[in-house]
Amino acid sequence: MLKEIWSERFKNHDSPEKAISLKSGLNVVIGITETGEESGNSLGKSTFLHIIDFVLGGESFLKTKTVKNAGDHKIYFMFEFSGEEYRFCRTVCKQSAVYKCQSDYSYTEADKYDNIDAYKDFLSNQYKLDTSEISFRELISPFFKIFNKSPNFKDRPLMNNGSSSSLEEIHTLEKIFNRFSEIKDMVEVTTRKKNLSDVKKYASRHNIELKELRPITNPKETEKEIEALETNKQQLLENQNAYIKELDTKTSTRLAEINAQLGLLRRKRNRLNSQISNLKKENTKESAPTAKSFELLKQFFPDVNIRKIEEIENFHSKLSEILKTEYDEKINELNTQLMPIDKKIRELQNEFYSLSGNNDFQTPFLKEYSRLQSEIDKKKADLEQYFENQRITNAAKEAKPILIPKETEILNDIAKAINPILADFSEKILGTNYRKIQLYFEDTSKYSVSVTTDDGTSTTYLAPIAFDLAVLQLTSIPALAHDSYLFSDTKGKRFDSLMKYYDSLNSLESKQIFISVHQRKAPNEFSDETNAIIERNKILVLQENGNELYGENWSIAKGK
Repeated sequence: MLKEIWSERFKNHDSPEKAISLKSGLNVVIGITETGEESGNSLGKSTFLHIIDFVLGGESFLKTKTVKNAGDHKIYFMFEFSGEEYRFCRTVCKQSAVYKCQSDYSYTEADKYDNIDAYKDFLSNQYKLDTSEISFRELISPFFKIFNKSPNFKDRPLMNNGSSSSLEEIHTLEKIFNRFSEIKDMVEVTTRKKNLSDVKKYASRHNIELKELRPITNPKETEKEIEALETNKQQLLENQNAYIKELDTKTSTRLAEINAQLGLLRRKRNRLNSQISNLKKENTKESAPTAKSFELLKQFFPDVNIRKIEEIENFHSKLSEILKTEYDEKINELNTQLMPIDKKIRELQNEFYSLSGNNDFQTPFLKEYSRLQSEIDKKKADLEQYFENQRITNAAKEAKPILIPKETEILNDIAKAINPILADFSEKILGTNYRKIQLYFEDTSKYSVSVTTDDGTSTTYLAPIAFDLAVLQLTSIPALAHDSYLFSDTKGKRFDSLMKYYDSLNSLESKQIFISVHQRKAPNEFSDETNAIIERNKILVLQENGNELYGENWSIAKGK
């Protein structure tokens, strides 16, 4: 688990070099303000939770105003797994780099993971998580509910990036409970069928005429067309070889060999040139398709005219430098493969021309041969796509009546596991006379976690808090974070009961709960028991006038 965090930029300690120690169970970050200050904003409570998310491979910290104001700096941190300590450093400027540190947090450029994903794999392995169906970040990110990170999730606590669908969140829940593998194949084929339908509807809705979408209504007729083209191509080859046969036997044999080799090499060259051309086009685009519909088009129809759709949708997000670098590297790799092929073609052409004594007779042949081969390849691709779509349609038809009852069974099992904990939470926080927070599945694509008769802010936020804590207790989720804004409307006895509930989870072995709390110096609205819980579990105290996390309040203008 995560044991400590330190940065040279932290100022709110007896010594700037002192690391912030973390523990299993509840960890409380306190923001203390004077009387009348309602929120305790800009002390660094949320920032510290963002930093915890950052050391767990997240990116939300990089979008905070702290990074904008503090500039490039380093975050050092230490995990302990099975009694062994692992120290790391992650920097703001090198976002994808994680450095392995010595005991004094020193490191060199050689001491780093090749990429951030390798570091996440390390965490996944050390936490002993099964991420075969879900990534490490997909697993924990929804449970880090931090100001300016989490979307307006309302009654869908698994909403992560603000654009996920209820169906996707249900699949995430199934993966967290290790039940998705039971329906994975059926989900994939039905999703693929739906995506194919969405592609066609999208093109029709926007009046996009795409040759790539032309349907084959009679596959046998297409097969006959391919056969006729193959016959024409064979006849063309026979006519070409007739000229060669007029030469002496030895020469004609060699010319035939060269002709065959040239055919193979030119096809290889054409394929490589086509790949290079496509990559160059992608690399020079001013915008890149980012909508799901574009991804679906590329998935089903690799040659689809994305540029035309981009113009219609007016997408203007630029390709990242990383992607451009990948394109350049791939183009260089393909050019490296192309060079020896070009050289060999020139050598064979020179030999052919020398033996045949005719440099021009091949030009019409090659043009016609290329046209025929291109038409054959296109019709074969159309035919292959037709049979693939038929396979998807049939497989989805077979899967659908099996999938729905099976997934309903899985979701009922998950609800039966979660809802007793939500009921217990409701009784302890809301009281026995209050309706209980529950997880509901309207069907296999819609869910909610709420108190059905109350949409007040207090219970709206208590519902996702209860859900997160239930999942923490039932699954392998190693940590969660709840920011103080979730508690802003939970007052008095409810807040006291909530803190008591958090404290009761200290018994969870190797699990960590990070929360931030706003506390006023006077009057102190918390009970003695709540104050004792906060004092016992505090890891960081932040205050105004230089005792903020970074030693200053970014919201206050300099000199004020």
